[in-house]
Amino acid sequence: MSSKAKIHQYKTLTTLTRKLRGDIKDLHCVLLYAYNRTGKTRLSMEFKDQGKRKSNGASDTLYFNAYTEDLFVWENDLDADADRHLKLNSASAFFDGLRELALDEPIAGYLSRYADLDFDIDYATWTVVVQ
Repeated sequence: MSSKAKIHQYKTLTTLTRKLRGDIKDLHCVLLYAYNRTGKTRLSMEFKDQGKRKSNGASDTLYFNAYTEDLFVWENDLDADADRHLKLNSASAFFDGLRELALDEPIAGYLSRYADLDFDIDYATWTVVVQ
């Protein structure tokens, strides 16, 4: 894993959203992670609104936030700081095909551009151990 952090600051949600929209032109999706209360919902609303402002008038956002369902539960283990993991909602259609398409490897590669962590999905428990 790379030890070089790639941190960029954006003055507004609008400029960050434009950057994300530029990033996905050649990709199928962008995965964002952020702690609670950092503005993910505000960002997702701006992303959705920018998608509605296209010249053809058609919206381009299929899924933009967790208002519809919780995709995972984050276990921070604040007391012992020893067992931190994500528990994926295996019942969510959002994750259909995740195992068959072997998407954990490309996700791990993508995340390594932004964070120094190991990413591996245990499909028996639908848990992502983050180390």
